[in-house]
Amino acid sequence: MSYYDRLTPWCIIRCLPGCQTVMIQRFRKRSEAEAHLKILHQLTPDAVYELVFDLPEPRSDSPADEPITRLPQTPLPIRPRHWPRDF
Repeated sequence: MSYYDRLTPWCIIRCLPGCQTVMIQRFRKRSEAEAHLKILHQLTPDAVYELVFDLPEPRSDSPADEPITRLPQTPLPIRPRHWPRDF
């Protein structure tokens, strides 16, 4: 899923015969999609449209989607103040 698709999750889908669908338009806000859907129903009353929220699929090739593995925590040595800085 592209970056634009992730920014615009609300979609208007036109349902066609034979279980086929066509995506008409994508929107960022649900209110914008509903307003556009209302106009489409007025222009073509016999067509069937659906408003859907298209969730982005998780990408397996992205390193951000991989689980975070933490290294075991080991205590750091405590250095007294009188020791030299090079130590």
